[in-house]
Parts: sequence; structure tokens; C-alpha cells
Amino acid sequence: MSSMDANVMTAGYQAADLLNRLMQGDKDIPRLTYIDPSKVEERDSSNYLAFEDPEVAFAMRYIKEHACDPITPTDVLKVTGMSNSTAYRKFMKGIGRSIHSEIQRVQMDQVRELLTTTNLSVTAVAQKAGFENIRYLTKVFRDATGLTPTEFRRAQSTPNVAANGQT
Repeated sequence: MSSMDANVMTAGYQAADLLNRLMQGDKDIPRLTYIDPSKVEERDSSNYLAFEDPEVAFAMRYIKEHACDPITPTDVLKVTGMSNSTAYRKFMKGIGRSIHSEIQRVQMDQVRELLTTTNLSVTAVAQKAGFENIRYLTKVFRDATGLTPTEFRRAQSTPNVAANGQT
């Protein structure tokens, strides 16, 4: 079992953006918007060793340990010895996403962690999380959260006025 931060700040910003777009007459509004949790705490029971397929478990462990080096799906295929088609099939069956998506998910977890717990520049965060440049990080991050890394950091550091009893 794992616990997660529901990322309500990002959800609020996304909702406000969608409402603004609706009020501006934008007809191309998605009916569903998915927002990744800002942080997931893995417990022992959620360990990657729990996968039935030992090759997927090994690949997942490798991705978790090396995603920010950075690595590519080809690197994962080399260390596991799986073919591209076999790995794709096993990953889709085991976790419901591709190797590339899993690498990016781990990198994004690292980005969120660094943005909320350090004062590193976004460029330094991109490098530490395995992104080749800040523009690519910004694109991937915005696609995942609806915010730029700077906007996300600002949203995470903004005090919750309602929680402080102020109106």
C-alpha cells in the first residue's frame, strides 16, 4: 500500500484555467483531466518485487534507480535482454504503460520532489532529473500537470489562506 499527496493545488489551478477557457468561449475543453499526485510514498508492500513477472520487476527496479541518469527504453531493453515487442507487451500487462512512460513518470516524481524541497534552479532540476534541457522538461511537465515547473513551485509554496483561518 502506498500513500499519496492528491495535488490539490495543481487541481485548483487546472480547474481555474478550464473555467477561464470556458468563459472565454473555448469549445475544445476536455471532459476529463487527469492530475498526477504530487508525491507518492512507497511502502514495502508496494515494492516493485511484487510483480509476477521477474523481468518486469527487474526493469522497474532498474528504471527507478537510473531514470535520472538519464536512460532510454533501449537501455532498459539491453539490461533486461527483452525484445522491444516483448517488453512493450509485458509492461502494458504489468503496469499499463510503456517503458518510456515509466521512465518519464519516475523523472517527473523527481522533478516534483526537487521543486518542492529545494531552491535549485529549474535548469538544475532538469539536469538532476535526467532531462536533456529545460525546454523539454517544461513541455513534459506542462503536459502532465498543466503548469510550468516555475508555476508548480510557486503554487506549492503559496500558503493555504483558508487553512490559516483567513478569508
